[in-house]
Amino acid sequence: MARVLQTAAAAVVFAIGSVAPACAQEDTEAVAGLYTGNQTEVAAMLELGGDGRYRYQLSYGALDEWSAGTWTKQADTIVLQSDAFVAPAFEVSNEGSGTGSLSVKLDLPSGFDPQYFAIAVHRKDGLASLERFSSGSLELEMGGNPVVSVRPVLAVIDLLGPEILVPEGGAAMKIAFKPNDLGFAGFSGELLKRRGQDFELARHGITIRFRKVDPDQ
Repeated sequence: MARVLQTAAAAVVFAIGSVAPACAQEDTEAVAGLYTGNQTEVAAMLELGGDGRYRYQLSYGALDEWSAGTWTKQADTIVLQSDAFVAPAFEVSNEGSGTGSLSVKLDLPSGFDPQYFAIAVHRKDGLASLERFSSGSLELEMGGNPVVSVRPVLAVIDLLGPEILVPEGGAAMKIAFKPNDLGFAGFSGELLKRRGQDFELARHGITIRFRKVDPDQ
């Protein structure tokens, strides 16, 4: 009798183990498909492939980004893991000592508008400001409240460069922007939460609601 019970229990375990992957596969197939997240001032697309790959695109104001990688479903969420990429970056070089001022030269690849770039300025008394470029350079007086550090900023893609300490007498520096894989959205375990039949993604201060596209329409 004991052997019969053990055999029956093993059969049940085997049956559960064989059904669970099939159910998971069916659930994944039900979620897979093309989704649109269009709304006012936003055009967005998300494709969840049946092979576990995703494609994503977003156009929001002056921002255009895309991404590709793998996706998995975990309970009521979709998890995105992007392919490897090289993020945009700033490189800073010393151009000489200052003479009572801070001189910053902006080095951009052809086609990039300096007006999208700025530096976050911190002065000795704690005052902070954001100084935008209107051309390829900026000149800041040190005065009685000298600049102690700056950080390059490209706000449209939420890129903040390294903190650069400024000597008391001022400095001359060059900040070069390296686009690398500019426009690629790097996702590392990014979560999309289910809302009814839709999925929501929090991105750049907005919530994008992706609705599945009916292939028959």
